[in-house]
Amino acid sequence: MERGAGFKIVATKGSTASPDSDSVALVVRKDLVDSGRVRSLSDLRGLTVTTAGLRSATEISLFTGLAHGGITPDQVTYVPMGLGDMPAAFANHSIDAAMASEPYMSVMEEQATAVRFMGNSELMG
Repeated sequence: MERGAGFKIVATKGSTASPDSDSVALVVRKDLVDSGRVRSLSDLRGLTVTTAGLRSATEISLFTGLAHGGITPDQVTYVPMGLGDMPAAFANHSIDAAMASEPYMSVMEEQATAVRFMGNSELMG
């Protein structure tokens, strides 16, 4: 800046501050929601869940949300995987729920394999 060099600041449009702006959310396999198998966080007991990595912020959100539903980590099958692998994993029923971010949430919703279930701000609330 002191030498007059130009630069641009790029900021994310996403946020996890409120349900209206959550760009990270828990998504659940569409068939599980449509059938009524999953209606609340407690219904995730015994299912396979994922986040984009061990000891990540999304892992904290997932397990905080599960605790709100009365679920301990040993009551789910936890399989961390990359965000890019989640659409195929939902499609082939390898996972039941995931902490996902955009653009992957929209991809899975467009493919009708998963639905947004609860935003990050709601899980952490």
